[in-house]
Order: sequence, then C-alpha cells, then structure tokens
Amino acid sequence: MATKDMYPFGEFIKQGRKRNYLSQTELAEKLGIERAHLSRIESGKKKFKIENLESLAMVLKIDLAELKKEFYSDVFAEQIYIHNCPEGVLEITRQKVDMIRSLKLVV
Repeated sequence: MATKDMYPFGEFIKQGRKRNYLSQTELAEKLGIERAHLSRIESGKKKFKIENLESLAMVLKIDLAELKKEFYSDVFAEQIYIHNCPEGVLEITRQKVDMIRSLKLVV
C-alpha cells in the first residue's frame, strides 16, 4: 500500500519544484529542457533522463543519493509491473547487488 508521500517520479519532481517555489519554466530553464517537456515528465507522459539527476538534485536541494532512490525505485517498479515479475524478484536483485559489490565488479 502506498503512503501519502509515495509518488511516481514525475509527481515527485512537481512536489519538489513547488516546495522550492519554482515555476515549470524556471525549473525547465535550470535543467536545460523545454517547459513542455517538463510538463510531460511531471504528468507521467515522458520519462526523466538519468543524465539530469545531478542537476535536478542541486536545483531542488535534494541529496543525490535520495533522488536516485526515488528515480530508480520508480524505474524498477514500472518494469516489475510491466513484465509481471514474480514475488521475490527484489530480494534476489538485492542479493545480486550485494554479490557484485563484494566482488567489486564494475557493471
């Protein structure tokens, strides 16, 4: 069950923009994208590009690690839903990430 603070990533951006008293035009300018594109991201019609995460974190005054949690959890949740993945896939994924980290593999 979703909590009141759990949003799709586009809505997360919108809430952060509003907390920082930024218009869509202002945020779009700071990110180097068109306002209409930002509007489509906020409404869930387009995806936010990973290349812009660092800039978004700076503009919205959010820790980059926390922003990555929001971004990737949205990406993973959508893929799990689209592909109708079975229960337990996230636990297996966590174990594989731990293994990769322990082996210091570069992916």
